[in-house]
Amino acid sequence: MGVAPYVLKLNNAEYDIGLYKKDKTYEAHTDFYRGSVEEQLGMKGAKTDQEKLGKLYMYYSANAVERSLAMKGISSRRKVKEDGGLQILAQVA
Repeated sequence: MGVAPYVLKLNNAEYDIGLYKKDKTYEAHTDFYRGSVEEQLGMKGAKTDQEKLGKLYMYYSANAVERSLAMKGISSRRKVKEDGGLQILAQVA
């Protein structure tokens, strides 16, 4: 796989996350050994690699939505739900 062009350093995890370009997007790869990465970024009961990085994908998606709304002049705010999920509240005039 080689050296990742972009690396997300996690403060309280044993391993970092490498972002590798694939076509026009990026893929996240890490080592899940001993569970320190999924402890930081995983969703409850995570089994698949994507679920083990669930919070990373969730926050990336939220940022993309908020940026898209801002580009259209729509203000928004983020609310963290009790289950840890995110809700984007947009205010349309």
